[in-house]
Amino acid sequence: MLLSVIATGLLMLAPDQAAQPVAASTATEAVQTAAVAAEAETTAAANKRICKRSTPTGSMIASRRECRTAAEWDRLAEAARAHGNDVVDRGRGGMVSN
Repeated sequence: MLLSVIATGLLMLAPDQAAQPVAASTATEAVQTAAVAAEAETTAAANKRICKRSTPTGSMIASRRECRTAAEWDRLAEAARAHGNDVVDRGRGGMVSN
């Protein structure tokens, strides 16, 4: 959406028809630059460190702080989901319902 707004704005800046091919080229470059910037933001967000505090079961005092990247937290959550599903499936005797 943002890319199309930028491209439209650049095309509207062209004063006459002769300048339109140059504006289109500039618009394409602007769109490509914006796409690279968006990809860099996505990569930066995945590499951002997130710290969480957890309390061990049975303890009311002790707490632990863990810092990991967003991608690492996502992998841990997926591994926990997979393990939970495995436990449930084994409880069913390996039978998976439809």
